[in-house]
Amino acid sequence: MDLKKPQVVRARKRPELYLPHAEMGKVRLRFAPEPSGCLHIGHIKAVLLNQNFAQKFDGKQIMRFDDTNPAKENNEYMDKIIEVLKTMGIKYEEVTFTSDYFPQLMDMAVKLIKEGKAFVDDTPREQMQSERMAGIDSKCRNNTVAENIELWNEMIAGSDRGLQC
Repeated sequence: MDLKKPQVVRARKRPELYLPHAEMGKVRLRFAPEPSGCLHIGHIKAVLLNQNFAQKFDGKQIMRFDDTNPAKENNEYMDKIIEVLKTMGIKYEEVTFTSDYFPQLMDMAVKLIKEGKAFVDDTPREQMQSERMAGIDSKCRNNTVAENIELWNEMIAGSDRGLQC
């Protein structure tokens, strides 16, 4: 580096954020934190992007609490998340909960299993993660539809076998 020449640092132009096929007034965005802890920087980035798009396209932002893991969730965190977003000036049109949609989600899961587009997996978490990183298909990927439906029903029943999946 030549110390005699001053360094000029130019700010990069921020890229324009857009949704290529968005229609004015039809954009609906969902922010879905799990109420199991405080918001982190990734949450804030997501909710600010959502608000930007909602404003830009005259759309709506929906707060959907991902309340599908009752062992980890806490109403105190839900209240704190709402308070933080209010302080930040984040606006949303409605508050919903993933559990509000359980019947539809369950029906869609069965449909995907029957179409061969989803499968039930009982691979232990650590093994699943290492296989995923190595690009190895799960052994469960080749289960028959009947085997998957049987395991799905075990999951719904909360049986010991179902809890492994």
